[in-house]
Amino acid sequence: MIGLEQTRAAAELGYYFTRTREALQDMNGWMWFRILPDTMMILGAVGVFIDLFMKTFMGKKAIA
Repeated sequence: MIGLEQTRAAAELGYYFTRTREALQDMNGWMWFRILPDTMMILGAVGVFIDLFMKTFMGKKAIA
């Protein structure tokens, strides 16, 4: 949604305005809204990393 809002602002007011502090202040609500999905993605990646680490380095060793 942030990208769509920035695209609309760039089309109406120009690219330079889109990168200014005033334009980004208007999108502050969307930036806070992204915290939940971003946190879920980070926790999922950490879970995959821990699982991979445990299976690679902490798994049972085969006795030959």
